[in-house]
Amino acid sequence: MDDFLSGKGVRRLLVICCVSLPVCGGGRVAGQDKDSASTRVLEEVPRAYKRHLEYCQKLQGTVRQTESFHNAKKGKRQHDLTAYEVKANASCGSLMIQSLGPDRFDGELVAVSPRYAFHVKRNQERAEWFISGLERGGDGASFRGESVRLSVERLLTCGYYVDKVNLPDLLTKTEEYKIQKISSCKRDGADAVQIDFDCSHPVRRIPFSPVQGGTVFLDPSRNWCILGYDLKAEWGDGKGSISTAFAYRNSREGMPIVLKVNSVTKNSSNSLLGSERAGEYDLREPDRPPADEAFTLSAYGLPEPEGSGPSNARYWIVAGVGVALVAAAIGLRRAARRWDGRPGK
Repeated sequence: MDDFLSGKGVRRLLVICCVSLPVCGGGRVAGQDKDSASTRVLEEVPRAYKRHLEYCQKLQGTVRQTESFHNAKKGKRQHDLTAYEVKANASCGSLMIQSLGPDRFDGELVAVSPRYAFHVKRNQERAEWFISGLERGGDGASFRGESVRLSVERLLTCGYYVDKVNLPDLLTKTEEYKIQKISSCKRDGADAVQIDFDCSHPVRRIPFSPVQGGTVFLDPSRNWCILGYDLKAEWGDGKGSISTAFAYRNSREGMPIVLKVNSVTKNSSNSLLGSERAGEYDLREPDRPPADEAFTLSAYGLPEPEGSGPSNARYWIVAGVGVALVAAAIGLRRAARRWDGRPGK
């Protein structure tokens, strides 16, 4: 269910390459001037990613993904539907993943706030949530293997991720990713840039990643977003390919916001092990971000944990006022009794 969000699937892209520029290990370009594709990518992509990440923190929305694959038990093609919902503000974030059949209908939600992170689940789309995890002051990394903020970030900025690595890391983590060539090219008649890289590694390495290298295509006219990629892949049961194609719309500020991601994964040793994924994104910038209260357990009909901060503070304030009123009433009653018992009354 999470493979799509990490950008593992895709369709192949037809690309006509025009100019090839040599790159030395570690992304350093040998003998290229400041206007070369290599220099522009290495200098501008990290800044472009930062701008996009800052903008995407304002976005909320949903994703509907359809995954098609061969179900060996049923002996036929199956189409699974999954819905995602993402919310965020400056200090909080949440991601809901809801299976919509045909076999699974369970859902889960992770959220983080300055007070705590939590993980809740449900057995049906409209069933009640139950708590499956809680971290006081944590980032939620224990729930699904990565922090809640990172899960939210990867969904909102998936147009800057290759598998589970973002573009700046692809360019700078030289021990893992060897940049072989950065090339100017044409894609659908428009200027583009392609990055060829290698990241060969043992298939049993932990954490597991099937990606062994490939080619990424960028659009320099749209804040260096990814147009698509073709990757070499290897699994325990064979080798194959992963390809991805993205479609975008522009925000009012001109930032690319992903609309669609179409993907194909192929296994060369067994065609039945391949899969296809298609995702439709509806990401918007609300008039105002959701309040911190939207990222609490009480927002999902569940009790707040003891000592969780503001919610409990409000409880103690109300309780304190109640105690004070009771004490005042007792005091008035005693005063009245003393008054009634005065001499001469």
